[in-house]
Amino acid sequence: MYHYAWTRPEFAAKIDSRRLITGRLTDLLREAGAIAAVIRENLSAVAATATEAHELDIATGSPLLRLEERRYDAEEYLFTLARFLIVPSFLQLEFEHTPGPADGG
Repeated sequence: MYHYAWTRPEFAAKIDSRRLITGRLTDLLREAGAIAAVIRENLSAVAATATEAHELDIATGSPLLRLEERRYDAEEYLFTLARFLIVPSFLQLEFEHTPGPADGG
Protein backbone atom coordinates (compact mmCIF):
# COMPACT_ATOMS: atom_id res chain seq x y z
CA MET A 1 0.00 0.00 0.00
CA TYR A 2 1.17 3.52 -0.81
CA HIS A 3 -0.08 6.26 1.51
CA TYR A 4 -0.08 10.04 1.25
CA ALA A 5 -1.50 12.39 3.84
CA TRP A 6 -1.75 16.16 4.21
CA THR A 7 -3.06 18.17 7.16
CA ARG A 8 -3.45 21.93 7.32
CA PRO A 9 -0.23 23.27 8.90
CA GLU A 10 -1.89 24.92 11.90
CA PHE A 11 -3.25 21.52 12.98
CA ALA A 12 -0.28 19.40 11.93
CA ALA A 13 2.01 21.51 14.15
CA LYS A 14 -0.07 20.51 17.19
CA ILE A 15 0.12 16.73 16.58
CA ASP A 16 2.93 14.71 18.15
CA SER A 17 3.90 12.42 15.26
CA ARG A 18 4.98 9.69 17.72
CA ARG A 19 1.34 9.34 18.77
CA LEU A 20 0.34 8.45 15.20
CA ILE A 21 1.77 4.97 15.79
CA THR A 22 -0.76 4.06 18.48
CA GLY A 23 -3.38 6.84 18.33
CA ARG A 24 -6.32 7.30 16.02
CA LEU A 25 -5.89 10.20 13.62
CA THR A 26 -9.45 11.36 14.29
CA ASP A 27 -8.71 11.69 18.02
CA LEU A 28 -5.38 13.46 17.43
CA LEU A 29 -7.00 15.93 15.03
CA ARG A 30 -9.81 16.62 17.48
CA GLU A 31 -7.25 17.32 20.23
CA ALA A 32 -5.54 19.74 17.82
CA GLY A 33 -8.85 21.56 17.31
CA ALA A 34 -9.73 20.08 13.90
CA ILE A 35 -13.26 18.74 14.11
CA ALA A 36 -14.77 17.25 10.98
CA ALA A 37 -18.24 18.41 10.06
CA VAL A 38 -18.10 16.56 6.72
CA ILE A 39 -15.99 13.58 5.65
CA ARG A 40 -16.02 12.66 1.98
CA GLU A 41 -14.56 9.35 0.82
CA ASN A 42 -14.03 8.13 -2.71
CA LEU A 43 -12.92 4.72 -3.98
CA SER A 44 -11.80 4.53 -7.60
CA ALA A 45 -9.68 2.47 -9.99
CA VAL A 46 -6.54 4.19 -11.30
CA ALA A 47 -3.34 3.32 -13.17
CA ALA A 48 -0.05 3.45 -11.26
CA THR A 49 2.21 6.37 -12.10
CA ALA A 50 5.95 5.74 -12.43
CA THR A 51 6.54 6.96 -8.85
CA GLU A 52 3.73 4.87 -7.39
CA ALA A 53 4.83 1.82 -9.37
CA HIS A 54 8.37 2.20 -8.04
CA GLU A 55 7.14 2.51 -4.42
CA LEU A 56 4.85 -0.51 -4.78
CA ASP A 57 7.28 -2.61 -6.86
CA ILE A 58 4.79 -3.03 -9.71
CA ALA A 59 4.77 -2.03 -13.39
CA THR A 60 3.87 1.53 -14.40
CA GLY A 61 0.23 1.53 -15.51
CA SER A 62 -0.74 -1.41 -13.27
CA PRO A 63 -4.26 -1.20 -11.85
CA LEU A 64 -4.64 0.24 -8.37
CA LEU A 65 -7.54 1.09 -6.09
CA ARG A 66 -7.38 4.63 -4.74
CA LEU A 67 -9.18 5.40 -1.50
CA GLU A 68 -9.25 9.10 -0.79
CA GLU A 69 -10.65 10.74 2.32
CA ARG A 70 -11.17 14.49 2.69
CA ARG A 71 -12.19 16.05 6.00
CA TYR A 72 -13.84 19.47 6.13
CA ASP A 73 -14.65 21.77 9.04
CA ALA A 74 -18.04 23.43 9.62
CA GLU A 75 -17.23 26.07 6.99
CA GLU A 76 -16.40 23.23 4.54
CA TYR A 77 -12.73 24.21 4.54
CA LEU A 78 -10.50 21.23 3.83
CA PHE A 79 -8.22 20.45 6.76
CA THR A 80 -6.93 16.97 5.99
CA LEU A 81 -6.54 14.71 2.98
CA ALA A 82 -5.51 11.07 3.04
CA ARG A 83 -4.88 9.02 -0.08
CA PHE A 84 -4.23 5.28 -0.09
CA LEU A 85 -3.21 3.37 -3.21
CA ILE A 86 -3.86 -0.35 -2.94
CA VAL A 87 -2.73 -3.19 -5.20
CA PRO A 88 -6.08 -4.99 -5.81
CA SER A 89 -4.67 -8.49 -5.27
CA PHE A 90 -3.92 -7.53 -1.64
CA LEU A 91 -7.29 -5.97 -0.84
CA GLN A 92 -9.51 -6.90 2.07
CA LEU A 93 -12.34 -4.59 3.10
CA GLU A 94 -13.94 -4.59 6.52
CA PHE A 95 -16.73 -2.25 7.54
CA GLU A 96 -18.05 -1.46 10.99
CA HIS A 97 -21.27 0.44 11.45
CA THR A 98 -22.74 1.70 14.70
CA PRO A 99 -26.49 1.70 14.23
CA GLY A 100 -28.22 4.98 14.96
CA PRO A 101 -31.90 5.94 15.31
CA ALA A 102 -32.42 5.86 11.53
CA ASP A 103 -31.28 2.23 11.51
CA GLY A 104 -33.65 1.24 14.31
CA GLY A 105 -30.72 1.07 16.78
